[in-house]
Amino acid sequence: MKAWKSRLEWAGFFAVLLLIWQISATIVANDIILPQPFQVFAAMLMQGTDPAFWPAVFRTLGRVVAAVILALASGLFLALMAHLCRHLEFFLTRLLLVLRSVPNIAFIILVLFWMNRETAVLVVLWLLLVPVVYSSLLERMAEIHEEHKDLFHVFPQPWYIRMKAVFLPEMQGTWSAVIVTSSSLACKAGVMAEILCQVPAGIGRSMQSARFALDTAGVMGWTIWLLLSAFALDAFWKQVPRWLERTLK
Repeated sequence: MKAWKSRLEWAGFFAVLLLIWQISATIVANDIILPQPFQVFAAMLMQGTDPAFWPAVFRTLGRVVAAVILALASGLFLALMAHLCRHLEFFLTRLLLVLRSVPNIAFIILVLFWMNRETAVLVVLWLLLVPVVYSSLLERMAEIHEEHKDLFHVFPQPWYIRMKAVFLPEMQGTWSAVIVTSSSLACKAGVMAEILCQVPAGIGRSMQSARFALDTAGVMGWTIWLLLSAFALDAFWKQVPRWLERTLK
C-alpha cells in the first residue's frame, strides 16, 4: 500500500512539473530558449535510437564507476591509517579539507597540463570523491571505537582483527550511503569534467555537440538521460550488497 502511495505521489509530482513546463514553454514561444516537453521527448527518442547512444552512456558511467571504486579503496585506506595514527590524521584531514575547498575547474585545468583527457576526468573525479569518502568513514570509525572502547580495553586484539570482526560489519550502513552519495556526485561532476576536458565520447561530449548546434531540446534530452542513468546506477549500487550476500551464502 505504501509503495503504491509513493508511486502515486511521484506521478502527481511529475504531472505538475510537466504542466508547469508546458505552460512556461507556451508563454516563452521560443524553442531555443525553452522547448516544449514533446520536443524534448522526441529528441530523447532520436538519441536513444542512435548507434552512438549506448557507447556514450557506458563511457560516462564507466568513468563514474572507476572513480567511485578508486575513491572507496583509497578513502578506506586513508581513513584506516588516520584512525591508527593521530599524527597522520592531523595531516590528512587538513590536506583533504584543502582539496575540498579547491574549485573543480581549477583541478581540471591543472590536471590537463600533466595528463591526457581521459585520465584527467578520472583523476578530477577521484580528487572530488576521496575527501567525502575519507571523512565519512573516519567519522564512523571514531564512533565505533567510542562505542566499543571498553570491549577493546578488556579484550585487546590486533587492529586487523578488530577491523574484520567489529569495524567492517558495523560500517555496512555507512559504506552503502557513501557509495550512493559518491556515485551521484560523480555523475554530476563527471559530465562537467567531460565537457571541459573535451573527451572524445560520453554524455558530456554529446551535450556539448547539441549546445553547439543550438539544440536546446537535445541538451535537455541528454540531461534527462543523465538523470535516468544516475538513478539506474544508484539502484545498481544498492543491489550489490544483496548479490554479494547471496553469493557468499
